[in-house]
Amino acid sequence: MLQLLLLLHLLLRYSAVGHVALTFPSARFPPLDFLDSARTISPCGVPKPDSPRYTQLYVGESYNFTWRLQYPHQGGYRLSVINETGDVLEQLTPVKGSKYVGIEDQTLQHGVVRPTRPCAPCIVLLERQALEWGQAYEFRSCADVNIVQETPKDDERCSKHGDYENGKCKCRHSYSGELCQYKDYCSTDDDCLNDGKCVKEANGIVRRTCYCSFGYFGQNCDQTFDVKPENDKCFNYDYPKDEKKYDKYGLFEDDCFKKTALNEDDFVYSRVVQDELEIILDYKSTSWISIGWRPMEIDRSCRLFPDLENARNKRDTRWTLISHSTIQMNESQYPIDSNLMPVPIPKLPENNGLCNLLICIYSIRAALLAPLHPMDCTDIVIGSVRDGRSRINDMYTRDRSTPLYDIWLALLLFIKDAKIQYTVTGVNDKSFRLDGEESFSAAYGIERDGRTIVMFRRRIAEIEPSDHPLGPGEIFVIYAKGQMMGSYSHAVKSALDQGPISDHNFYRQDEVKYHGNRNRGVHSVTFVSVDEQFQNIRPLPRFRQPDPSSLQHPVAAVHDPSAHAAEVPKATQAVSLPTTITSERSSSISADTIRQPPLAKFHLNSETEPTVKEESLFIQSEPVLEPKPELELEPKLNSREIDYLYFDNGSLTLSTFQLVYFFFFLFLLLSHCYL
Repeated sequence: MLQLLLLLHLLLRYSAVGHVALTFPSARFPPLDFLDSARTISPCGVPKPDSPRYTQLYVGESYNFTWRLQYPHQGGYRLSVINETGDVLEQLTPVKGSKYVGIEDQTLQHGVVRPTRPCAPCIVLLERQALEWGQAYEFRSCADVNIVQETPKDDERCSKHGDYENGKCKCRHSYSGELCQYKDYCSTDDDCLNDGKCVKEANGIVRRTCYCSFGYFGQNCDQTFDVKPENDKCFNYDYPKDEKKYDKYGLFEDDCFKKTALNEDDFVYSRVVQDELEIILDYKSTSWISIGWRPMEIDRSCRLFPDLENARNKRDTRWTLISHSTIQMNESQYPIDSNLMPVPIPKLPENNGLCNLLICIYSIRAALLAPLHPMDCTDIVIGSVRDGRSRINDMYTRDRSTPLYDIWLALLLFIKDAKIQYTVTGVNDKSFRLDGEESFSAAYGIERDGRTIVMFRRRIAEIEPSDHPLGPGEIFVIYAKGQMMGSYSHAVKSALDQGPISDHNFYRQDEVKYHGNRNRGVHSVTFVSVDEQFQNIRPLPRFRQPDPSSLQHPVAAVHDPSAHAAEVPKATQAVSLPTTITSERSSSISADTIRQPPLAKFHLNSETEPTVKEESLFIQSEPVLEPKPELELEPKLNSREIDYLYFDNGSLTLSTFQLVYFFFFLFLLLSHCYL
């Protein structure tokens, strides 16, 4: 009984910290910044990588540890050196006691430390308070390090990315920082091709990135629209020339597009062009803007992507075809192709670091049964415009963390020197790639009259694991835009309101940080109808229907506090690109490594063991139909989603957690007394 009471006491008192990720030493990859004790496993929130990236530190040397803070939480921070089980080996800050430091400046994103004890390997743990949310749960960020008892050599003082000269590091190309510890996308404007510009963001995920001239995009502005039509009547590819020919900002003709109102200030225009969808975001904002989407009936186990446990490289290499009965499908209209290859059964991660409230105590895998938050498993495009140049990125987020570049997630799918052969049915063009680059065929951006307008084109059915299809049929859509100092909105008072702080410009223009509780919302949108499906050498596949018990949106259920949303009905299908993939037996990676986890239908059985049911593909072709422009204001959503409250940083309130824990342990206590 004493043990139960002690456990109850600890659970009700554990500290709240939040939205943070180490940048030096480098956080465990990928650098997720929403790792809390309510939904992820201690001590780090993510499992140890199969091949950790260790940062070499030296006993007695002074280091300026840095992190990025996406939300201005109240409170301080704590830095510790721990082992894999979470035991503290050394408290770095504060040097004595278990309290937090940095209360005097609550926008601080760095701390000077001096390790005094060697350990290899070990972990640097950062904890950041969020006192405005009460003492409900804890966020953290971990970095794998080796702390050695020796004097660093000159060639090791600059992280092996620079030369040590006259007591300072001279960094090599694409690296920056006092120790050349940060990897950048550019060092000078010359790295940004086609008159692009290299822009520095002190606390960004990448500290230097390229902004591209009109019509160019990509990490180094090296991509452009290869099949740009001449004298197009719908979009002005030669902007700012011929502005008078186009009624919307001199950029596009709105009659060519279907218009969807996200709210009274922000709109999305879309049109189908053969097998691609062209989307124009027209938001009232001079900061970053974004749109995200996922299938309506995506399986909740999509959170197993990216594979943080490297489980697929430990898979059973046998190939097996699992068949299911057909639901809502006309077999005569969509016959099975007898030449399709069987689909392998990949080995899934056990939990990917996820847990769920009390379920953590009993069954970590059961966490995958928890409903999806609107940001979970979302394909996202984020765009911003600065000084006439744009930065438009293809991104993905597993959870409420800041979205990550697709190319980063691609690094998790391949092992060095692995030999993989790809054979993709019906695809023989150069645009096919699985390297994680932007999936756009075109991207443009301008700012006009206090509004940011971003256009991108992308294939309706995509093939990267971090991409979701854009149709046909209804899809789940989220949108957000950046907030600025003087007009930011928080559900509760943050450090900006109660301080003390030193950074009075925390929300800088175009820096991707927390969007505020007013600058975002959710919708169900049909960008591509079934009739608009394009007959192509790469037709859209049709999956057999999965068990509806594991789907996220089988019926209407998404809460949008901004009240600009729509009823979310049950969708009829999810789509993906048909692929046939072969692998050499000498490789440690098979075809399942590059499948599409967000789109495949995984199922959890009654014992909550994750299993996979890969469906056979059915190819369908539809006649070409010209899209008809229309104005559509989406109907409003109801507010029945209460599993994960979608407000401010998405956290559940302290009182909710305390009531859950209180009644749970009261039940245990009474049961113990009765027995």
